Amino acid sequence: MKSRILLVLMFLLTVRVHAADVLAIRNVTVIDATGASPAPGMTVVFREGAIADIGEASEVKLPEGTAVVDGSGKFLIPGLWDMHIHLALINDPDWTRKITLPLLTANGIVGVRDTGGNLEELRRIQTDMASGVLPVLHIVTPGSMLDGPGEAFPGVVRLENEAAARAAVASLNEQKVDYVKVLSSLPREVFLAVADESRKRGLPLAGHISQGVTVAEISDAGQKCIEHLDGVLLGCSSSEDEIRKAIDEVLKQENFQALPGIRTRMLDTYDPEKAAGLFAKFVKNETWQAPTLTFLRVQASLADARESASKNLLYVPKAMREQWLETAEKRKVSDADRELATRRFRKNLELVAAMKKAGVGVMAGTDSDGDTPFLVPGFSLHDELGNLVEAGFTPMEALQSATIRGAEFLGQDKTRGTLQKGKAADAVLLDANPLDNIANTRSISAVILGGKLLSRKELDGILSAVEQSANPK
Repeated sequence: MKSRILLVLMFLLTVRVHAADVLAIRNVTVIDATGASPAPGMTVVFREGAIADIGEASEVKLPEGTAVVDGSGKFLIPGLWDMHIHLALINDPDWTRKITLPLLTANGIVGVRDTGGNLEELRRIQTDMASGVLPVLHIVTPGSMLDGPGEAFPGVVRLENEAAARAAVASLNEQKVDYVKVLSSLPREVFLAVADESRKRGLPLAGHISQGVTVAEISDAGQKCIEHLDGVLLGCSSSEDEIRKAIDEVLKQENFQALPGIRTRMLDTYDPEKAAGLFAKFVKNETWQAPTLTFLRVQASLADARESASKNLLYVPKAMREQWLETAEKRKVSDADRELATRRFRKNLELVAAMKKAGVGVMAGTDSDGDTPFLVPGFSLHDELGNLVEAGFTPMEALQSATIRGAEFLGQDKTRGTLQKGKAADAVLLDANPLDNIANTRSISAVILGGKLLSRKELDGILSAVEQSANPK
């Protein structure tokens, strides 16, 4: 049964390889993600993996043999990117191959910034993509993540000192990773060595906030992206030094009952003037944010996350789904803790809005990895766009966070991220206007991946195969 499902899935994902060489979407409303107003009555021509032409339907001439799709009443946006996801973090290749990749494709996601895991498995995935076994998804990855001393964990390299830090960065460079990812337990001197060695080798640095280093110092050290808003709220506190010492004491004594009080003080001492200075530093240093509000929402309330993801849980393998549900059932939260968690999440929304207004780069990511409950790959990116609008983004700004902003961060904005002539032939055809309601990014009629069309019928076939794989008879 599993073999048959995989064969069906592979066929559906590669069925268009031998389709017409030229594809045109005719008479469609183009939302190009540049910030321009929607352009109705347009024709977009895809050829040899790029947008060959785009213009008013009456003016675009189609080559003989062009496969034409009527886009009347529909809306075309660039292909989406999830800019924080783990493709190979849990020790289950089937999760990535049979669940994650198909769900990404079915949700109009054409590329990802993988944020750490098993590099060997990722390379195998990329090889299978190149050979047509898997859909061609654009992937950038750091390979293994770097962290301080501690328990061994797959996909994490533990660093004891500065020499080990420099050797680890050198090794990652030899493995031709796209950037370096750090976690939160790196001692100060080890983080600074990682940052210095990464800079010397021309590898961008991204990740969490390391021990003994302020968020301002991390920005000054050249970390290009901060994940999950790590350290940002603390960096906006008028009592930052005092609270940092209290956090260090909690970690040293493992007195985690003190955390709610510390978090409350962090919220109570938020200083708008200090925040403005920090955000100006981010802009000057080009320090981006991947807030992963979907992930933070799970941390705030498993019950809310469960409700939001309920209709998509059928695509999650039964054993994993049951584990997620059991986790939600067992978590007991007091009214005070729930109130504090809600307050923290609302503040995170405010932080993201304030940083965007200040000019800080913000990109959409989910932290979907198979381990965090109720973050269903693909679907959770649409949730993230909704979270950004809730934070105060316009629908256009939210859409850009999953298109051109990610391309800018990666230095690929000349080749992808918007619907313009010469750019990558990746797009999503929608039945409704996402600028009217960002939830309309879910109304997918077709996905264009590398210039090849996956119709709604084929996307439904992909989802059906994933459901069967997740729920074997």
